[in-house]
Amino acid sequence: MMTIRRLTSLFALSLIIGFAGAVSAQVTTGTISGSVADPDGAVVQGANVTATNLDTNSTRSTTSDSDGHFAFTLLPPGRYRVDVTSQGFQDYQADAVVNITQTTPLEVRLALTGTTATVVVGAAETPTVQAETSQSGRVIEGQTIRQMPLSTSNFQQLLVLQAGAQASVPNSTD
Repeated sequence: MMTIRRLTSLFALSLIIGFAGAVSAQVTTGTISGSVADPDGAVVQGANVTATNLDTNSTRSTTSDSDGHFAFTLLPPGRYRVDVTSQGFQDYQADAVVNITQTTPLEVRLALTGTTATVVVGAAETPTVQAETSQSGRVIEGQTIRQMPLSTSNFQQLLVLQAGAQASVPNSTD
């Protein structure tokens, strides 16, 4: 009798640990990464880079490293304004969209102070192949969902649209 209880407890404990690992594997954030260079393409180290979430007004700051690279990890999805400042260069501003599991690349070219060039930068589309990370994810827009014919009206069928996803979705809403 004691052995059955121990086995049951051990089985329940292994299930809890297994589910905890599966839950922590869910990624609900994205990344903005890039590099800062001068007009000639030379790296600019120590540039101040700030990312501001346009929906919540929360900000995160960093500086470019010795190779001119910067990164903002674990960002909630949304629209961001990225500001870059460095002594001797004009301020730079760009808009970026962060999606779940995706890295948004941003290559910054700073203009020298005293030049009259105006730079307008919009959010570039995320490339199809991301070399920055091996994570896989996809954002499905609301309009796409409304236009899709789902044979069972089960939204969980959308899960198998992601490349590499393997699952058989039952015809229930459990």
